[in-house]
Amino acid sequence: MSVYQVRISCGPTHTAAHDWVLPLASLMGDNNFLEEFEMNKSISLLAATAASSLAYGDVIEIDLAGVNSNDSLGAAINDVLSYDLGDIVLTGIGWDNVQADGFGSPSWGNEMNMDVNGAFNIGFFPSEGSGSAGGPWGPASSDGIISLADALGADVALNGDALRLEFFESYDDASGATDASYTSGTVTIEYSVVPAPGALALLGLAGMGRRRRS
Repeated sequence: MSVYQVRISCGPTHTAAHDWVLPLASLMGDNNFLEEFEMNKSISLLAATAASSLAYGDVIEIDLAGVNSNDSLGAAINDVLSYDLGDIVLTGIGWDNVQADGFGSPSWGNEMNMDVNGAFNIGFFPSEGSGSAGGPWGPASSDGIISLADALGADVALNGDALRLEFFESYDDASGATDASYTSGTVTIEYSVVPAPGALALLGLAGMGRRRRS
């Protein structure tokens, strides 16, 4: 006779569940047990499915070629890229093969910046100072994804706002005009989706159903 490990709740007078080793055949004739067993299997599957959808990682890759770096942060002329990804939390960022050119302008490479939703800025060419005026600059790479929790102390919740990238100059050499342009490169942003209220309610209902039958 096969023996299976079965977890059984001892009822309302007991607060702890116990692992009892019982012959499965001795339980198969008990309709109450079978009903409970099937219900718990369904609840477990439902809860597992809901939990798997609560927070999942995804990435968006952005091509920088052709993006201009114009004026100071907030200027109307600045290039802005916006992506509506739902209610998300930013968890990481990286960049690869980023190159730019000032085409002979007095602009320095380290003046080119990218603002991410007002939460943090990325300067792709921090070492390209006065000797680099006019460009070209790069290629620059982050050598993988940088964890925002490590770099900033916490992930960045957008609270339903769109992902917004604004490209700006920390020092504006030519107001109302383009100081420099990105000629190549990609930015990769990792994010997780905030669970929808329905998914949380699903887990809550599963837990309630289990408690009512225990």
